[in-house]
Amino acid sequence: MIFCQNREAIDSLFATKDYLSEIKNTINIQEDVNKVQKIQKLIRAGSEKEERFKFFLKKIVNDHREYEDMTRSFHWILQSLVLYKSDLTTNLSENEKNSEKMYMNRHIPPLINQIYFYTKKCQEKSETRKN
Repeated sequence: MIFCQNREAIDSLFATKDYLSEIKNTINIQEDVNKVQKIQKLIRAGSEKEERFKFFLKKIVNDHREYEDMTRSFHWILQSLVLYKSDLTTNLSENEKNSEKMYMNRHIPPLINQIYFYTKKCQEKSETRKN
């Protein structure tokens, strides 16, 4: 079941979607001397993004299990980002560095799709109420 209480929730979740896209784009940059700094910036923003994500997702997703799955996924993506940054700053083999990158590349797109699905449903429901 989906509820849409305000525009702020939709905007915040779209911002979260953009944040996840930025993570995915950053980790997939091949050779960038500023990659570690960019990742560090994303990590610093992560805690605030996670709290906002939980707060506003709860306003849109009424299914507790779905809510828990999505927030857990977001959390593990952030944890993988931290580990990936650590891997980049140590002398690990490419295979070891790639495990976290592969995890994020595999889990970010489905979470973005879920966010998009729920925000679009919420928008549609709001527009239906107006008419």
